[in-house]
Amino acid sequence: MTQRKALIRLMVLGLGSWLLTACGARLLPSKINYSQEYNELEGYKPRYAFHKSPAGHKVFFLLNPALVDEQSDRLMIDRKFVPVFEFFASHSDRRPLLMDTLQWEDYQIFPVSQGVLFTFEVGLDEMAGGLALLSFQDKVNEVSRVHYLSLPSKENTLELNYMVTYANGMPIMEHYANCDDTLVLRNIDDREEQLFVTYYSQEFRPAAPPMAVSFRNEDQQLAIDTTFAIALKKPFMLTQPGLYLFQKDTNDAQGFSIRVGCYRFPRPSRSKELIDALIYITTTDERAKIIKAVNPKRELDNFWLAQGGNREFGRQMIRNYYRRVEFANLYFTTYKEGWKTDRGLVYTVFGPPSKVRRFDQSEEWEYSKKTAASEQRFVFVRKPNLFSAYHFELVRQVEYDIFWYSAVEQIRKGLSEEKK
Repeated sequence: MTQRKALIRLMVLGLGSWLLTACGARLLPSKINYSQEYNELEGYKPRYAFHKSPAGHKVFFLLNPALVDEQSDRLMIDRKFVPVFEFFASHSDRRPLLMDTLQWEDYQIFPVSQGVLFTFEVGLDEMAGGLALLSFQDKVNEVSRVHYLSLPSKENTLELNYMVTYANGMPIMEHYANCDDTLVLRNIDDREEQLFVTYYSQEFRPAAPPMAVSFRNEDQQLAIDTTFAIALKKPFMLTQPGLYLFQKDTNDAQGFSIRVGCYRFPRPSRSKELIDALIYITTTDERAKIIKAVNPKRELDNFWLAQGGNREFGRQMIRNYYRRVEFANLYFTTYKEGWKTDRGLVYTVFGPPSKVRRFDQSEEWEYSKKTAASEQRFVFVRKPNLFSAYHFELVRQVEYDIFWYSAVEQIRKGLSEEKK
């Protein structure tokens, strides 16, 4: 069996059972339930990137490294799955502007350290402001595994023209990197040029509770630490934790950012990170007691031990809570850590939503009766800014207070459904 066929088999096995729809029963993009995208029980979050290319746009899709089986010599699916790419100008469109069934010669597959990279070209010059669906159709069972691919807004398209990659050529897909990563900046036609980078070391504020209707997401005043230039095609490292803004000119209204972590990000590991993430479920006095302790880490452990009643259950509560924080960082990090965003706030306290609907300028989450939110709906409005095209803000309501305090109490008492 050829290496190409083996990798194609790995590609299909790495899809997971995300969203199954009958091939003959097409749903509008706004009618699809995308909740599996935020379900950590899947053990895998699809990662992707779009970038301009001479032929239009190039799509990069990363598959699950945990499902790579290099020992197998059988092509188990044997052309059973067919990749299909669809581009919609709007979530309400009944028909895509482009629908392309990808043939063997249309895509490439590369093994990389992060998994298996699936790439192909889309012959469209303009894709900003729309959305794409990448599905893998099972010809035998007549179902499709559908993946949602969000695109930058039309107001800020710089990241479509420039690409930050790892040393192996794989583009950064998570909007964050680590201090020890070797990176390379590239453009669509390999020109010799540079981008300016502005570095901010200060921290961003965590999100306010969902019932804080008087809260306004006012722009936080940022102090510039330094500005420097990075040449394209030259390896570089971002060695300090914080936010890095990339621009063609520092006075431009367009840019894109990368958040850099130096301590196992997205997993919280340092005492400060663990204590800061408690803000959603503790009082000011409780956090102050932990911070001012001679040994903050030990005092933090004592806090969880007091909630759990015994060491074993306290450790289980720690794993459950900080697992949510980690996945919030993985799913929602933009210019600030994912757990500090509005979506990260709701995810950390209420857990994965039961239903997720997406629209042109918003995203809606619903929770079932079995969850702490008890059939509540949260609406997040997309508000792109200079740093990120994927920033969302929660529409806050006073009525959320009873569900919020109930969910916090469940976490503190260890009654979360994730107590498994």
